[in-house]
Amino acid sequence: MEASPLTQQARPEIFQQKIVKLYEALFQDDADVESEKPEGFWREFFLLKPDRPSLLKILDSFGPDNLIRLQPQTRQLFFRAVACLKKGNGTAVLHALETLTTFFSAVLPKKYTNPSSDIIAVLAGLDHVDTIFTDFVGALDSIIRNGNTLEIRKRAVEVVLSITSGAYQTSLLTYFIQRDLFPAIMKFIQDSSSPNMALEPFTLLGLLANYNKFEFQNPYQLRLNDFVNEAAIQKIVRCVGQTCKNLRSQYLDILEDLPEGWSLSHTLSMMGLGKITPGARSNQKPNHDPDAAKQMFAKLPGEEAAVLLGTYDFSHANKLFCFNLVTMSADKGEEQPIASLLSLTSYLLQHAFLSARATNYAHLSLMVFRLLIEDQILCKRICSEESKVAVRLCRQRQPYLPTVKGERILATSVLDTMVDAINHNLRRRLDVSLYTLCVGITLRIISYLSRSRTRMQYHWSELFRSLLALIRFLTTYASDLKTLSHFETLLDLVVNLLALSLSAGEAFLPTPAAYDDLFYKVVESGEVLVKFRDIYSLSKRPSNSIDTLVNVTTHYNTLLDSGGSKKNLTSTQVAEVIKQGYETLSIQTKEGLDGWERYREADDRTLLKKMARATVTDVKVMQQHHHKLIHNASLHSSNGDLRINAGGLAKRAVPSLKSIPDQFSTRTRNERLGMSRLSRPPSISAVAKIALFAFISPWLWNLISSLLSPYLPHALRSSNPDDASPYPEYECRPHRYSTELVSLDPLLIYIENFLRPSEITELLEAGESGFSPSTVFKNGRLTGTPDRTSSSAGLPRDNPTVDCILSRAQGFMGSMIDPNKDDIGPPQLVRYTAGQLFNKHHDWYDTPQPTRKGMRGHGRTWNRMASFFAILEDNCKGGETWFPYIDNTHSRRDDIHHLWRSHEEGGLAFRPVAGNAIFWVNLHSNGTGDDRTIHAGLTVTEGLKTAMNIWPRKFYD
Repeated sequence: MEASPLTQQARPEIFQQKIVKLYEALFQDDADVESEKPEGFWREFFLLKPDRPSLLKILDSFGPDNLIRLQPQTRQLFFRAVACLKKGNGTAVLHALETLTTFFSAVLPKKYTNPSSDIIAVLAGLDHVDTIFTDFVGALDSIIRNGNTLEIRKRAVEVVLSITSGAYQTSLLTYFIQRDLFPAIMKFIQDSSSPNMALEPFTLLGLLANYNKFEFQNPYQLRLNDFVNEAAIQKIVRCVGQTCKNLRSQYLDILEDLPEGWSLSHTLSMMGLGKITPGARSNQKPNHDPDAAKQMFAKLPGEEAAVLLGTYDFSHANKLFCFNLVTMSADKGEEQPIASLLSLTSYLLQHAFLSARATNYAHLSLMVFRLLIEDQILCKRICSEESKVAVRLCRQRQPYLPTVKGERILATSVLDTMVDAINHNLRRRLDVSLYTLCVGITLRIISYLSRSRTRMQYHWSELFRSLLALIRFLTTYASDLKTLSHFETLLDLVVNLLALSLSAGEAFLPTPAAYDDLFYKVVESGEVLVKFRDIYSLSKRPSNSIDTLVNVTTHYNTLLDSGGSKKNLTSTQVAEVIKQGYETLSIQTKEGLDGWERYREADDRTLLKKMARATVTDVKVMQQHHHKLIHNASLHSSNGDLRINAGGLAKRAVPSLKSIPDQFSTRTRNERLGMSRLSRPPSISAVAKIALFAFISPWLWNLISSLLSPYLPHALRSSNPDDASPYPEYECRPHRYSTELVSLDPLLIYIENFLRPSEITELLEAGESGFSPSTVFKNGRLTGTPDRTSSSAGLPRDNPTVDCILSRAQGFMGSMIDPNKDDIGPPQLVRYTAGQLFNKHHDWYDTPQPTRKGMRGHGRTWNRMASFFAILEDNCKGGETWFPYIDNTHSRRDDIHHLWRSHEEGGLAFRPVAGNAIFWVNLHSNGTGDDRTIHAGLTVTEGLKTAMNIWPRKFYD
């Protein structure tokens, strides 16, 4: 019998994935590196699922010089990946994104001699960098905005995050500045399915908004200021709250700090008998010795704290974000976002001294709260009963403040956090800026309370005790502290805060006893105050009120000395003397004790640059952890996966296949393949679902569009040639405008560049022939009146330009308007010539109006919920729009004098500027009209003014 020509080869123990072979083939370091890989290589490369740990391992093995030598291969990979992204084929795009994230995470952090030029050489080369990066950023923008799935869009965000963090100190980020990714990122956040999904895009915005923002006008900063999409803002706020809660849990995993109430198990544990309680050990956290716990605390907060940079930037730029951060309620079973943020801040402050990183994040959190407190409307909310919320404050270090269970006014929790920060960060190398922030926030709260004469229940004695203890510390270690920068500012704040409390305590302290206690503590510290004054020469500083404190102590010491022969008085007797001394006490204070300077970002320039660098480092760590998770998952899934038998059949990591014996290889190929199919989960149901959906989707779309056609924008209506518009083809393109929040309550926003010049021309042409004398609604009918002498003209709704402007207005309002219930009312042009005006009036109706026959929602009532007033022609003098009951309390801009002014009779007068618009809300939340939105069109003294009225309508059942 002849020997068979077939020989059995030894089977390999572990199967190497094809993609890993491709990696090795691509990055082999030989003489043939210049050759271009064929098209089939790259088609297969991106069709195969990436093995990210293997790619990371290969790239990590190269130093920066090796990568520069291998730049033909790295460029091929980058060019081909970008080309794949531009084509937009689903699976290949996902694989390309995952490959690029790993590629950037490995290549960009290496220590190059010349980072910018070397990285450009590795990725694209100077000759091609502009073209390839423009295409790259454009492709990412498109995927983030309109990717097929949230998963693909999330991967695109990860790519941008990896290159942003890896190349933050290079010039590559200018491509992400030139191409504005803000709308795409915000759309992804709005579409995100959970708060955690918004973490990475929001962190990315924080990095992009801080990139060289002190060197040039960063467009992302402008976008933060203009953004008014409340739905997206609320998702960001919930993301911030959830992330802060997660970060706090890391501290609690080291040391649980809730005061433990009585229980049998706790009592038995105290007696050494805890083991006899069933289940007692299951929920216990390990007890760490103090040194080990200190080392663990020093590593906190986790890298997710990078979210605080974006939180600060949004708080600084956007009042609507601040309002939602303070007022947003909690989801069921969750904390309010502001409670989680404040809770994390308290943990950061108690452990700030352990690391510079923790200190910086504590600073950032304090700056957010300073911005919130400086807004008087938000401060009023924070100090009022409607802000009551339960906040878990840190109790991991003594001394402890009194425990308060349940909900309480938010300002009291803020004060507790400031007191804890003062008590737990006393060091000879004092963090002056941290203490300045804490004392400054406390001053702002007390200033508001005293001005508004709001008496707030709080353990004030703890606050005053801490402030006087701080003065005692500053006096004791004066030689170490005098040379610290900006130390004089802190001295003035501490002294002036105590002086303000003495002079205005009756206005905000809840009881006479609390006021007496303050005087008692000051008198008790008399000697320390005198020494404090002398050692720092405070009497020579005109901005300091130390003499007020010293004069109070002198006054009472004189009374105590003249009180009789007793030298040792009890505390009760001293308190009685203090009460009697009010009659002869005269507190001479400096003016402006309750005043403070508004926050200026330029003052914290160094800190913010440092925080941006720290955030970049944390993002890199986040990505490293992400890669480790992927690697661990890969190792876990490869346990028994793709092992080869003698017949060459791959047994997949399915329990039923793991148990198949090697004798299975003796069966025929068809038998093996048949059993393999039977061992796999059937996929016919998924295919059937897809086929069924493909079959019914056209019919379903036609049904939906026919039902909703009257309410859909023009661009989404049927494309049937029979329904062609009488107007030429028109594209309603996205349009960039900027906004300025003028008033939060009532809401009034100034919009610059709301209309394009071409749109103004088309609107004027559409309405020019329809002008007639304006009327007003009076006694149930429209009538002429000398109070309104202008002319008006209706605009056709089917005009594509009109429809585009109305869609823009609806998009501007976001979640304020329910597209399924409300609508944008008929638009109107209005024209004023010389001598014409519209006296004080309001846009809302005194009672909701019934719907007329033919109107949408027949049988319901409606009212004008808001108004847009957009200027088309401004060739005039006068003609301002005057709001007599609205003041400009929120704008931080100094260049707005050409847009509006303070009217001599009160309120604001807005100058007509073509293309710009004003938006305001007419109704209170209960549907009644807001009298503060009464306004007037002042007389046009010369020329002509034309404007467009848009009135969104709220419908009631």
